[in-house]
Amino acid sequence: MFALSLESRAGTYALYAANNVFFPLIAAVLSGSQRGAVYADSAEAPRQVYVEHAFGFAQLLGEAVPGFEAELQQYLLINKAFAAPKVRLYTPLLPAFHDCESMQAVRAERQRFFLRAEVYADVRTRLLSRSVPDFAVLPVTTETVDRLESAFGLVSRFWPDAASFVAHARAQVICHAGEPAAICYAAALENGKAEVDILTRPEYRGKGLAMMAAVRFVDDCLAHGVEPLWDCFTNNAGSMALRERLGFLDCAAPYEFFTIAR
Repeated sequence: MFALSLESRAGTYALYAANNVFFPLIAAVLSGSQRGAVYADSAEAPRQVYVEHAFGFAQLLGEAVPGFEAELQQYLLINKAFAAPKVRLYTPLLPAFHDCESMQAVRAERQRFFLRAEVYADVRTRLLSRSVPDFAVLPVTTETVDRLESAFGLVSRFWPDAASFVAHARAQVICHAGEPAAICYAAALENGKAEVDILTRPEYRGKGLAMMAAVRFVDDCLAHGVEPLWDCFTNNAGSMALRERLGFLDCAAPYEFFTIAR
């Protein structure tokens, strides 16, 4: 496998941006806005490319090259040479070795959902008319980002540093009784598409705070011409219920997802 430099990834990014199976986290590695590695069967004229985000999300692009896939199998399943604790491999383009028993044991199913504007508009109106006691919106700035990291531990999960998170994640934070309680932000933002990530601290769940953070995040995306993308495991009942209530109703077909631990 050949490691591609940031300069040599530009052509691959253009092809990927035109792909109908587009994950902002993968595109972020190709663009260089987030950390990760890119390997290919050839440094000069790659036919098959493997992209791996520093957090572990990964995807295989291009046509099948048996020799490259054999090296990738060694890297992922035998040597487990990846830096992250887990590799999370998206489909639909899968290596031939995905049919082996060890891969099937780590298989799950995810699905992507798209916002239906008219449903969201109705939800937004009803939500903003609700009275939720003792909550406030916390601005995300260089002065508050350390507080967010202490509360949620995710500022550098995807973004390379706090400054990048503040500038590009479009994070929306809801406080309850003065404490950061729920956050909705872009895990990655590429080609006008935001990968939605949302978290509520356990002690504040059941108060509707995640919904409030998500509404403000979607509002911010729409105001800036960004398309929010909701993607989750199909057996994640909480995420599936929340996306439906928000109006993420138009869906792509479920897809296989493989989590490979070191």
